[in-house]
Amino acid sequence: MGRPEPVGAGVQAVGDRHAAAYAGRVSSRWTSTDAWVFAAIAHDPDPGAQTLVRVLTIADGINHSIPTEEEFTTSVGRLRRAGLIGADADADRYWVTDAGRDVRRRWRHGLFGWIEAIPPALRRQDAPEDAPWPLPEGVYEAAVRQYHAAWHRPARRPTHKQE
Repeated sequence: MGRPEPVGAGVQAVGDRHAAAYAGRVSSRWTSTDAWVFAAIAHDPDPGAQTLVRVLTIADGINHSIPTEEEFTTSVGRLRRAGLIGADADADRYWVTDAGRDVRRRWRHGLFGWIEAIPPALRRQDAPEDAPWPLPEGVYEAAVRQYHAAWHRPARRPTHKQE
C-alpha cells in the first residue's frame, strides 16, 4: 500500500500552500489551504460566527502563518459553494453550516488535530467548484493590520515601584 494522496492535486501538505492553487490555476481537488481556512473558521468545538480577525488569529495559531487574501477568498468561495461554511463580508462573519459541522466532528484532537481530520473529510466531499468570493476593497488589509496590532505587540517589561 502506498501513502495517502496529498490533499490537493499538485498541492502538498500544509507547508506548500502556495503551490498549484495560487500559481494561476486552482486545483480541482480540495487543497490544504481549503482545509486550513475551514479549520480556522470551524476551530471551536461548537463554532459560532467568527470575524475575519478571529479567523486570521486562529489560522496563525494552527499553522504559524496567515493566508494571503487570494488564498482566503479562493478557499471561502469553494467552501461556501460546497455548503460547508457561510460568509457575510459586509457583516464580517464566517460560520460553519450543518454540513460543515459534520466535517468538523471528525476533528477531536486539539489545535493541530485538524491536519489529520479535515483534509480526509474534505476528500470525502464532492470535488470543489471554484466560486469567486471577493472581499470589499481594503477589508483584508485592515483585518491583517488589526490582527498584527493585537497579537504582535512588543512585550512590556514589568515596572517596579521604588519606595
